[in-house]
Amino acid sequence: MNTGLQDSYNLSWKIALVLHGLAPKSILNTFEQERKPVAEGIIKLSATLLDNALAKDFLRRTLKRLMIAVGPYLLPYFPTTTNPLTMLMIRYHDNAINQRHKSQMNVDEEFQVGQRAREAYLEMIKKNTESGLLVGSTDDTVRLQELIVGPGIFHVMVFSSDMLVTAKPVPATIKGVDTTNSEFLAEDIAQKLLAWRTKWSYKSREEIIEETQTTPRPPTHHSQSVAPEAVSTASPSAIPSSTKASQMFMVHVLASEDVTTKEQSAKIERLARNQAGEGKIYLDQDGIAHQKYGVAKHGAGTLVVIRPDGHIGYRVLGIGHSAWEDVDEYFGALLA
Repeated sequence: MNTGLQDSYNLSWKIALVLHGLAPKSILNTFEQERKPVAEGIIKLSATLLDNALAKDFLRRTLKRLMIAVGPYLLPYFPTTTNPLTMLMIRYHDNAINQRHKSQMNVDEEFQVGQRAREAYLEMIKKNTESGLLVGSTDDTVRLQELIVGPGIFHVMVFSSDMLVTAKPVPATIKGVDTTNSEFLAEDIAQKLLAWRTKWSYKSREEIIEETQTTPRPPTHHSQSVAPEAVSTASPSAIPSSTKASQMFMVHVLASEDVTTKEQSAKIERLARNQAGEGKIYLDQDGIAHQKYGVAKHGAGTLVVIRPDGHIGYRVLGIGHSAWEDVDEYFGALLA
């Protein structure tokens, strides 16, 4: 069942992009590229399990009985992410959707594109009534997976390291990466969201109905032709009732350091005021999310594009203007 659900999740958003005229049909080829190896792996695993279950030799029969007896007690000690049956560690390899930026070629294999987005808990940033500072609230947390839900949405995660808060210089070992600050970052986010949403957006229910009602009826016979008629090719009841075109892009900012001064608090105030998905900033306490995504807690930060199906599609080192231009090029090559 897991395989079937992931098959549909992998394919549905690609079909939606094609039907809305937002991506070329060639994007559908990535379904087989990504899911066929998964299916082959599951078939191989199932065959191995069945072979062991039906084994008649003494050693394997003894091991089977032992696992049946003690297995349920051992499962809590094994994380679900490492269990192949949960299919949580699937990685789709490089293709038209999964692109590795040149700055990420030498990143540890564990954090490459195509991986499923990792889970982490983030703190909402609120004003402390006593100090007046914008700080993380341990009483108000949000799961990273909750931020990236929503059908057909590309999420850009801004792992800002400590650049927005402590404004430490980019390490000398990192070359060719733009520095930035919270004000410049807020401008880049606002400009890119506006540009992307203007160029690419899903059609509203009314637009779909209007298009389907004006589609010419095809000839009834190859040797005959008829005058075009208004014909509906889709039932209005089968179309989502949203009257506004859905947004395709959302941006979330993660800081790895809490503020300690009013000056630092002022730096992130604009980002803290943003609505969810519009560049709102969250606190990644102790840098756990940064670590899980292979981003240095103290460094230049990283932009990570998460596909609508929850897998990482693109990564680029840095969160400055040039990094946003690289993400812009990625979307331009992927979408129609």
